[in-house]
Amino acid sequence: MTKTLFGKILLVTLVIILLVSGVSGVFTNYFLKKYFLQSKTQEMIRQGERIVQTIVRQSQMVERNVLWFIPIRGMIKQLEEVLGARIWTMDREGRIYLEANPVRQLTDNELEQLLQGKIITKYNWGDELNRPILAVVLPVKVNQQVLGGLLIITPMEDIYLVQSRLRRIIITSAWIGAAVAVIMAYLFSRKLTRPIQAMQMMIARMRRGDFTGQIEISSGDELGALAQHFNKLSLDLDETIDLLQAEKEQTRRIINSMSEGVISLNEFGEVLVLNPAARHLLHLTNDHQDIGSVLGTLPGMQDQINQVMEKERPLIREIEHDGKILLSIVSPISTGEDQLAGVVIVLQDITNRWRLVQLQKELVANVSHEFKTPLTSIKGFAELMLDNKIKDEKVVKSSLEVIYQETARLIRMVEGLLRMARIESKRLHKEPVDLQSLIEKVVEGLSLKLQEAEVGVCLDISLPDKLIIDSDRMEQVFYNLLDNGIRFSPAGSQIQVTACLQKGEETKVEIQVRDQGPGIPINEHEMIFDRFYKIEKARSTNDSGTGLGLAIVKSIIEEHDGQIWVTNHSGGGALFTIQLPV
Repeated sequence: MTKTLFGKILLVTLVIILLVSGVSGVFTNYFLKKYFLQSKTQEMIRQGERIVQTIVRQSQMVERNVLWFIPIRGMIKQLEEVLGARIWTMDREGRIYLEANPVRQLTDNELEQLLQGKIITKYNWGDELNRPILAVVLPVKVNQQVLGGLLIITPMEDIYLVQSRLRRIIITSAWIGAAVAVIMAYLFSRKLTRPIQAMQMMIARMRRGDFTGQIEISSGDELGALAQHFNKLSLDLDETIDLLQAEKEQTRRIINSMSEGVISLNEFGEVLVLNPAARHLLHLTNDHQDIGSVLGTLPGMQDQINQVMEKERPLIREIEHDGKILLSIVSPISTGEDQLAGVVIVLQDITNRWRLVQLQKELVANVSHEFKTPLTSIKGFAELMLDNKIKDEKVVKSSLEVIYQETARLIRMVEGLLRMARIESKRLHKEPVDLQSLIEKVVEGLSLKLQEAEVGVCLDISLPDKLIIDSDRMEQVFYNLLDNGIRFSPAGSQIQVTACLQKGEETKVEIQVRDQGPGIPINEHEMIFDRFYKIEKARSTNDSGTGLGLAIVKSIIEEHDGQIWVTNHSGGGALFTIQLPV
């Protein structure tokens, strides 16, 4: 009970009441006793002075007679009965002669005071009466001379009786007052601690995250004002926490929706934030997987983290992981007090960008190489002709034919590059197109080549509706595929073109173009769609192809959100498959 504020207030109040009651009782008893003693003493002095006056008036003794009190002995006995006290007379030596044997009752100091005319009061326990007494000694003067003294002794039983009764009354009153005070203290303590208990319960709810409760305000004092402030604090905290949670949720959603992987570590290397993109990049399958060990597999990652922690500045590196090129950006997290709280790691998959850069480098190298070979031939023959080193007209004619062919080849490569650039930069213009009519138009444009190569084209188009495509670009696709098929198909063979709907989770149009040539080596199936890549002999000067046709085909198909791939048909020849969304 004493551990609670209510118990402490009640206990302290009870102790204070008991102490005040005890101290007030003691002082009341003391002052009452003193008051009664003083009152009794004054009364005895007044009565004694009357007796002394009576004794002086009725006394016929001479001053020199030391036994002056003997004639008034009878009168004193009568006064004792009236006053209820004992009265003795004593001489100048302080001896009492009314007893059988004179006894001295005063000390030398008291006797000296008596002879000086002073009144002496004594409060002690009388051995003779065996009870507390009050003694008063008054000087008896005759003609300004002290002849002796008058000793009046009265018992104090009545004073003790009154004092005892008053003590009982005081004690009873103290207990009753204490009981009433305890009840009042209990009620006061309950009233005082009830809002405090309500605040305590409110704080407990706030610790659990519940800020909806309010304290009932029943008083206008300081506790009421404190309860009002608590209610306001609860509402403010509720609004602030809701705002923080909203911001936290928004930040979490932003981080989770980022395509870059985000990992936040504290100063001890413990993971604070790990978004789905980071899980995907690092191939984390569950929450219990040790991220530290996974980060340790990234080349140079731990060293990068240590350098950032040491230098407290961002560090950017490119790392290779699981066949991907990742851009690792590690930045320090500061607390605002020049203290490092950890690091944040941003992982970005730049594989495609890196490949694009490599492709650009390869394109420059390939273009340079492809241009260099015909230009070298042209330059060589031109120099020979300028130096008049070729005299034979037939040789001059063949040299001019080589120059012409190489120039035509350069023009075709430039046109292919320009065509690809236009395709990649120009937006699609889609419209409903009859695929069979489109392919028939392409076949008609290639009729001369088909006749020269003695190759036929067989169409099997079974589409219920027109396709929504860019007719110009798709015409280029089929032109390039059929042109390749013509060049690699033997005489007397046919190129088969089929188209049908493929129904599944998503309905698609599947178009296949098959020739009856030698096929394509399996290890080159992916590379044939690269720019300037030629199957026969890379960078051959004896072939009229530029190596850009299939690259243009793939670019156009991907712009239509489709796919293209090549396989070798079981019956021989290469089979190009195109899938387009409906």
